[in-house]
Amino acid sequence: MQRGKLLCVLAAGLLAAFAAQSQTITNPGYEDDATGWTITVSDGDFGPFFENIAAQSHSGTECLKFWSDTEHTGSAEQTLTGVPEGRYLVSAWAFGYASTTMTISADGGYGVESVVYNLCEPSGNYINIGVPVRVNSAGNLNIKFEHTSEASINLQLDDWEITPIGSELIANPSFEFNSHGSFAGWEVAFDASTTSPFIEQDGAADPPRGTLGSYGMRLGNKSAGASNVLAGTISQIIRDVPAGDYTVSFDVGSWWDGDYSVQLDLNGNAGTPVAVTHTSSSPIYNYTPTENITLAEAGDLEIVINFSSTTTMSQWAAIWFDNVVLEGGGGATVPDVSDMTQAEATTALEDAGYVVSVEQEASDTVPAGTIIRTEPAIGSALAAGETVTLVVSTGSASSDLPVAGLLGIVLLGGSCVGTGVSLLRKRMGR
Repeated sequence: MQRGKLLCVLAAGLLAAFAAQSQTITNPGYEDDATGWTITVSDGDFGPFFENIAAQSHSGTECLKFWSDTEHTGSAEQTLTGVPEGRYLVSAWAFGYASTTMTISADGGYGVESVVYNLCEPSGNYINIGVPVRVNSAGNLNIKFEHTSEASINLQLDDWEITPIGSELIANPSFEFNSHGSFAGWEVAFDASTTSPFIEQDGAADPPRGTLGSYGMRLGNKSAGASNVLAGTISQIIRDVPAGDYTVSFDVGSWWDGDYSVQLDLNGNAGTPVAVTHTSSSPIYNYTPTENITLAEAGDLEIVINFSSTTTMSQWAAIWFDNVVLEGGGGATVPDVSDMTQAEATTALEDAGYVVSVEQEASDTVPAGTIIRTEPAIGSALAAGETVTLVVSTGSASSDLPVAGLLGIVLLGGSCVGTGVSLLRKRMGR
């Protein structure tokens, strides 16, 4: 191979390697149609479409649309590389004109995590759905959306996000995620013939919605002018909870009229039923059911909130939930040192009783001198006196080769100048 061509190949390969380290979602809002996504639909269906109609998108001008006048299944999937080890909430916005079963799933190397939704926002708005996931040191993350409908369907999907949640155990505890109302992280099961779920925000004419913020989850009577019995569950599974004694609680209340029974179950252990009654003088959130659990060893904790009305509900009746809290533990865990400098993280770990070792690693996304991750991961159960390794960023891998030098290498390639410069411009954001 000629020297110029060899240098061109090396330079292009170097630039491609830099790009491959990105941890962001490619084309998260489908503004570039299917780019970055593997999309499937069942045979004989219409679509998928990429609607170039701003009014039908959550943001921007396009969204992914599944449409059929018969039974329908479809999916959208993407695999990311270079994702730092840790805990994340993968979320997207979905909107449907007909009832359908939607599953959002993610696999960061510990197995597939999934949350199922059989809901569509009754007022015709997008809803935010999502699943918590752990990513291991390999840094690969597969994200996927699937849906199944037994009848005609008009379903739209838009605006995916991947958000670090660090050492926080409960994902989206107040149904208010990234400054908007969200179902993300929670699986909601209910009788679709009688019950409608909402994430409600404060309004001038409305009573207070959230006890921790401005949002709360409302499950209300679906049928205008009809009396119904409401029932269902809200649940979340938390992985790798350290051993210890825990207390779980949440805020609940009713609105308008009616009586309810709520019950908090932890890892299948049935809690004590709590009667929830509303009167005109009481606030919405006037009950806080609480249960305790002991985890003899680190493992999963499943939180299930059961609810049912004990009387028939009028048109405007609803039950409200907010502020799910997990407290306690007692077992030592690796503290959150993300975004700290090496010196700050070392101090935090030593104050927690750990021995600290340091390794260095190049990163295009984490500034030099800042922590990329810990080994074991942040939030892991680890007894005091054990060793925690800090992986510290040395900065971009490209720092050893100045841009001018890289451009010079590309120019030596002669015939590959256009390709090299184009790649370099993409890398530099020009």
